[in-house]
This record gives sequence, structure tokens and C-alpha cells, in this order.
Amino acid sequence: MEGQARPSSPRTRPPRASVGLADHLLEFYHFHHEETAPGSSSQVSAPAGSTPNADPPDIPSNQQTERPQQPPVPSPDLTGSVPPFQLRPRPDFSSGEDIADEDPNMDLPIHPMAPLPLWQLDTLEFTDPDEAASKETIDGLLVNKPVAQEEPLPFKPASFAYKSGPPLRPWSRLWPQLRQTLGATLPGREVNLPALLEQVCRGAVVRSFPKVKRDVWAPRVAIWVDDSKRLFPVWNDQIDVCTRVSDACGYDAVHVTVVRAARGQICELTAGHPSHAVQVEEQVPLLVLSDLGMFGTASDRAAWLETGRTLQHLGVQVLALVPVPHRSWDVDLAKVWNAVRWEPGGTSTPSAHPVVSLLRLIAPAALVEPGLLRALRKLLPTHQVDVGAEIELAQHPDVAAADGSGVVLRSEASIRWRRAFADANEEALPQEVKQKVSDLIGSYHSDLGGGLVEVETLAWAATQVNELAPPGDVNQANQVAQWMASQIQAREGERSSLAAQVRTFANTFVAALPSEAEHQVPVVRSIRTALTRSWEPHWWGIRQVGRRWLVFRLPNVDYPVESTSSGGQPKPIHKHRGTAWVVDETRPGSPVAWFMAALPQVTMSTPDNPRGEVYALREGLVLPLPSSTYETCTLHTDLSTLTLTAWKRESWAKAAGRDQYGLWAEAGVKGVKVKFRWIPPGKSVLGSPEGEEGRFDDEGPVTSVTWTRGWWMMETPVTQALWQAVMGNNRSRFRSPNRPVEKVSWDDCKEFTEQLNDLVPGLNVRLPTEVEWETACRAGISTATWKGDLKILGANNAPLLDDIAWYGGNCGVAFDLKDGHPTTESWWKEKQHEFSHGSTREVKLKQPNPWGLYDMLGNVWEWCLDESDWPLKTHPGGNVKNPAPNSAGAIRVLRGGSWYNLARYVRAAYRLALVPAYEYDYVGFRLVRGPIPGVAERRRS
Repeated sequence: MEGQARPSSPRTRPPRASVGLADHLLEFYHFHHEETAPGSSSQVSAPAGSTPNADPPDIPSNQQTERPQQPPVPSPDLTGSVPPFQLRPRPDFSSGEDIADEDPNMDLPIHPMAPLPLWQLDTLEFTDPDEAASKETIDGLLVNKPVAQEEPLPFKPASFAYKSGPPLRPWSRLWPQLRQTLGATLPGREVNLPALLEQVCRGAVVRSFPKVKRDVWAPRVAIWVDDSKRLFPVWNDQIDVCTRVSDACGYDAVHVTVVRAARGQICELTAGHPSHAVQVEEQVPLLVLSDLGMFGTASDRAAWLETGRTLQHLGVQVLALVPVPHRSWDVDLAKVWNAVRWEPGGTSTPSAHPVVSLLRLIAPAALVEPGLLRALRKLLPTHQVDVGAEIELAQHPDVAAADGSGVVLRSEASIRWRRAFADANEEALPQEVKQKVSDLIGSYHSDLGGGLVEVETLAWAATQVNELAPPGDVNQANQVAQWMASQIQAREGERSSLAAQVRTFANTFVAALPSEAEHQVPVVRSIRTALTRSWEPHWWGIRQVGRRWLVFRLPNVDYPVESTSSGGQPKPIHKHRGTAWVVDETRPGSPVAWFMAALPQVTMSTPDNPRGEVYALREGLVLPLPSSTYETCTLHTDLSTLTLTAWKRESWAKAAGRDQYGLWAEAGVKGVKVKFRWIPPGKSVLGSPEGEEGRFDDEGPVTSVTWTRGWWMMETPVTQALWQAVMGNNRSRFRSPNRPVEKVSWDDCKEFTEQLNDLVPGLNVRLPTEVEWETACRAGISTATWKGDLKILGANNAPLLDDIAWYGGNCGVAFDLKDGHPTTESWWKEKQHEFSHGSTREVKLKQPNPWGLYDMLGNVWEWCLDESDWPLKTHPGGNVKNPAPNSAGAIRVLRGGSWYNLARYVRAAYRLALVPAYEYDYVGFRLVRGPIPGVAERRRS
């Protein structure tokens, strides 16, 4: 071989884990130390024998290796989520969720109706961001004084001076076996008297005295070090063996080559580029430190097997020191390479999967560097947890990152495994083992600094239910957490890199703690309060994809909300944050819920786990679908608490399912299908801002509306077919079964609902309130229509309406009746399209809104439940919650515009009121299900 590497350092220091709590601990606090300490250096300390600022040789990006096929690893809990990198770009959506019934009058069995539970967003409560952050002190823990940037850290700066763990096999037991292969026989200094006497007795001339032969290390030794990333737990062991062999044989006698299996052959790595020819010498023994691909892919194993047979053919004496337990042993590879197990002991049939035991053991540590990983694993006998568990750990889905700097668990998985560690039930860890875990964490992390041991101390205190001592000092840990809260408050609104680092670390710190931490460690509440001030609220959506819930971030929309004036003072204006419903054609599945959060974390609880599991809130988060045995599930963030229920078939429903708009259910009346859409609770606006084109004065001020419960709404206006089925007549002017019924008064609508409820028990329909109607029309959007604001080019010309509504500019396009209403008088000027007759049109010919509701704008005016006077009262402004309908007045409210109207009337905010006996060919209605909002509260009061 041409090159020679220093035996004590066959690789440079490996890179740190790229994600997880430990990154923010070490990265942030080192960053803070750089900025705050005058004259501080940006160089971090590295382990002894390593080269700073250097990366290990790696495989080029064009060399992709297969992921090892490992047996499935059991988990102590089925509530853990699947990491985003396991998701396909377009996961398959179960076809069993959208079920329709051919015969609307036939009862649908429960099981065929819903192979998967039809979850609905039942309730949604909001916490005002200003209210959540209004308390500046909680138990006196949040300090209100500014914190100077040069204030010293309450702990040591971060360091990467990791400790080494115990070796796989002590050198005293290892070197005799190595020297059998790496040794030679040479004459010594002592005279061999028996041999000398034999020569004399034979009468031979003694020209030199024979010497006693002795076993020594070979004058030249070659070592191959497998630098595969999966072997990071034994990298330090490889370095130790290279160093000791170099000390025994001499530095100049040892040649170390870093190799790795790639592209089906063993490649020498030189400056990161593979050289496919690794030279060997027949008379030089070869020591290989590798798993020989036993933990790798089939291609890796084939490459090692072929190389071993080639070396056999060349007559090279080889020995492979393999960190593989008996249960993963490959007999063919072992025979070819003369392999010996690096760690003795173990068994081929462990009682439980070793990785499960190891995960529970390492969970209390936020960062598990290789030395600590080995020390913790050695607390259990080898037959229970062997070295293979260290290597297999990196492939477990609960591991967020694993490399030479250590292992970091995903936040939610870390909390779950901490609880398993603290569990005092059957098969729990002995108390003495738990105490040793705490002692080892404190011993290995006390010198790392960066607040790492303080974080682990608080997590320990929040999780443990026994009297065991935590890894560090509890008082010191509380001081660090309080300092963190003070830093966040002092840097509120600051846009510096340091302020961002503070918030990022604090959020990661809080997300890593279990939900009970706020009760058992009060200082955590201070950090949450400070973070609520610092983080921007955002909307998030949930879609059901098969048996999982996919969480993703929604675009925020800010719009002004006016407050009512008092005492002649000007009206204050504040922003209301909203978003559209979670419809997205590019995403799989069906929308289920939406919610707000400032802190990027969400807690999911079920009836058998009321404490809940904490998940790091991020784009692509996958939540497991609750078991079918559950009827409710609660998600909680700092700004929202939402309850999802598994919808059960009600007596009125003949079919139900999910589609791209959400949950739907269908009733049947004498062969006519009546489809309802679930309108989820949430936030919306009422009215229009002053700058909206076509606005009238009674549409303001803009009011923020909060709904804590949802309701069902018909996806179309009541059709003539449905009216005929219920009332036995059809008074409409423009006759067609699929056209909306018109020429119906408010009183007629009341009579219709009463008869429909008699025909379909349990249906309990009614007219919507004015605010319910506008909320359903907007679907979370604040503009004039759910497609955006109107650009009115003429009285009957607003191009944006053409795709979503029938109005005065397009109601006669491709007209399908023999006669209609003439559209030649002055009222029909400036039409978007030219036509001579117009009328109502069949429902569902235009695009629906994000909740799947058709013809909410245009076609026919829709009666509302509200009673009012003329002129209509303006909106209250500010914020209202579950608003009740107006219940006093001689006229009734209509909304939505019609085929007969100008463009400015076909907006979500436009309002009309007529006497309840009014009927005309542009007036219809649609129905909702659910209690009248505000009535029950008003009766109780």
C-alpha cells in the first residue's frame, strides 16, 4: 500500500448530530458564548487525538447504498408518530372512506359505512395570544428586568470533549488473540542449550550458538478500518485498537487504510474519492476492523465475501475483529475472513429485542454520545443488550439523528421512552440501575457545558416518580431555565441571530419535556409564557391520509378588525389572523381540522392517556390515527384546544364519508338525496373593510367571530325536487328539478323545515343565522369571495365571479330553458357576457367553496333565521364568540345575491332584508343542522 495513516487517528472527528435538542443546546450556547464573551474564540474543543474542523471521508453523493433490512423493532407504545422522511410524496389514501349508498331509503350498516372512523372537528377553543402572554410573572419566576447582552452565562460554555466509554473487550484479553495472526517467530538472545548440546553430540562444528525462538509482533502489519457510518458506536474502539497495535509493533510498522463497501466492492477512501484497487502484500498480515457488511446490505456482504476469497487466493493471512453478536452472525463471511467476535458473550435468542431495552435506558439523556451509549449499555448484561443494539439503534424510527457525536431521539419519542424508563410496573428497570443511569449522565455531561446536564436534570425531575437523584443539581437547573426565560423576555421583538437562537433553543427545550413538566417544574411555565410573546401565531391544518393524520402549516392572512368607539374616541384598529380551510389539491387525503399555535408543539391525548403525547409541531408531522375503540381525541397547543370525535351514524344519515372538502353525510327524502357538509368550528370575519370594492355602509365594522362548535349545512340550496318531495307542489317560476326552489317566503321556509323534520326523524333542520351563513360562505377567507376580492369592471361585469356564481353578468350563458327573464332593459347593462334571457341555473354547475358548498353566492338569495329592522344594524366590531341571531324586528335577512343581481351584490358581506311574506323568482334558501347558537347560553343566563 502506498499511503500510511497515523494509527491513533484513522479518521478525523465526526460531525455532530444535525438535529434534535442536543444540537440547540450545544450550538446555541457556544454561539452565545462567542457573542457575549469579549475576545472569545470560535474554536470548539475536540476529543483527544482528533483533528478540528475536519470531516471524515465519505461516499460521494452518486453512490447510494441500500438501507439495511432489519427486523421490525417493537415499541412500548403505539402512540409514537412516524418521522417525515418515511412518508412518500403522495401517500395512498384509503378508498374505504368515501362511501355512498345507491338507495337513499335503505339503512346503511355501520361497518360498511366507515371502515375507518370518520373523525370530525367537534369543538375548538382558542386562547388569545395577548391574553396568554399578558401575565408577566408566574410564581415570581419570570424576571421583568432587561438582561444585558454581556451578562455571563450561568453555566459553562459548550464543549465537544467527549469521554470514551468502556471498550468492547479489554486489551489484556484482546492482544493474545490478535498476536496469533499479527505475530512472527524470531530468534531471541538466550542460548538454546538443548540444541547446542545436540550439535556437540553429533560432532558438528558450532559456528554460532542457537538461540531460543520467541513470539513477537510482526515487523509489518496492515490494518483496514471500516469507516461506514452505521459503525459510529465502535469508531473509538477502532481508534484504540489501531493505537495499541501501533505501540506494540512500532509506528513505522503499521499501515492503516480506511475502507468501505461501495458499488459492490471494497474501496479505499483517499480525500473522499474511492480508489478501487487496495494493494496487499502476501507476507504482511492483515487486521480488519469491520462488521463485514453483516449490518449492511446484501451488496455490502457480497463485496466483503468476494474480497475475502481474493485474499485467500493470494495467501494473505487475515483476521477480522467483528462487532457483531451471535444473533446476526454470517457463517460464510466469518469463515472467509477468519473472523472473531469483538465482544464475547451474548445469545442468539434474546428475551426481548435489544434495541427496545437500549432505547428505554438512554431516554433520560438529551444527547447520548458513543461513550455514554456504551457505558449505559454495559449496565445490562450482554445476553440482554449486546453491541449490535448500539449499531441497530441508528435505524430505529424513534431516532432523529445518530452519528459520531451521539444519538438524539425525536422529541415525542424521547418523552415516551422517558416514561417507560420511569415506569414502576412489572418488568421495569431496577432502582439501582436507574440510579446508575443518572450518575452516568451526570458524569459524562457535567464537563460538556452548554446547559446540557441542566436540561436533563429538569427532564428527570419532571418524569421520575421515585426518590432517585437526578443527573445534576436541581437548583442550578432552575436557575438556567429562569435565565432562559429572562433572555427571551429581554429580547422580545429583537431580530438578531442571538435572539433567534434563544427562542429556538427554548422551544426545543420545552418540546423535549413531558406535559407534566409544567406542574412539577414551575419554571417551565415561565419559559412558555415568554415564548408565547416571542413566537408568531400560525394556523395549522390536519388531513387524514389512510390511518394517519398529516399536519402541515397553512398560510396566515392578516386583516383589520375594527372596535366600536366610545366617548367620541377614534375606533382602534387591530389585526385579526386567519386562514383558509385546509383544502389543497396537491396534498393527499381529506381535511379534518385546523388550529392555531405559537409554540411549535402539540399534545395529543386519548381517554386511556389523558396526559397525552407531546409532538414537535412541524411541516409534515404525522400523528397516528387513534384506535377505533376511542370516541374522542384532544389536541392541545398554546393557543388552541380541539376535540375530534369519531362520528357515529345518526338516524337521519343514509351515507357518509370524506372527500377533498371534508366530512359529509347524506339523508334521503322519498328518493331525493340531501347532502350535508360539516362546517368545523374556528375563526372567521363578519363584514367588509372600508377599502373593499362595492362595499355598503351596513357591512361594517369588520368583526372577528369565534365558533367553538361546528354544524351541518346543505351543500346546495334547496332544490325543486326536494321541495316537491316534502311539500307536494312546486311554485317556482323556472321549472327544473335540479334548479333551486324560488318564490318561497320566509314563512314558507319555516313550514318546509317542520314538514321535513317530520318526514326524517332526527334531522332537525332549520334556517342558518346570518353569521353562520357568512362564516360558511367564507370558509375562513376574509376577501369579498372565497376566490379573492372583486374587480368590478362594470355593473354586471366582475370576471372573478364567472367561475363561482350565477349573477347578472352570466346567468343567460348557454341558457337551457325555452323562455326566461328578458335581460335587455337598463338593469342588465354592462354584462360580462352577451345573452337575451336569464334565470336561475341548476345547482353544482359552478365551483364550490373550500367547504364543498355550491352556489353560496349567486343563483338565489338565501333566507336567514335573523329577525331585524330596517335599516339593518351594523356589526358590533371587535371579537364575538358563538353569536346568537337577531331576534327582534319585522323583517328577515337574506344573503348571497342571485342571478338577477349586479356584481357588487354578489359578495360574502352584502346584506339584504325583506318582509317575511316576500316571495319572488330570485329568493330561495338552504338548511343547516345544529342548535341555534347563543340560545342555550341566553336561556341559562
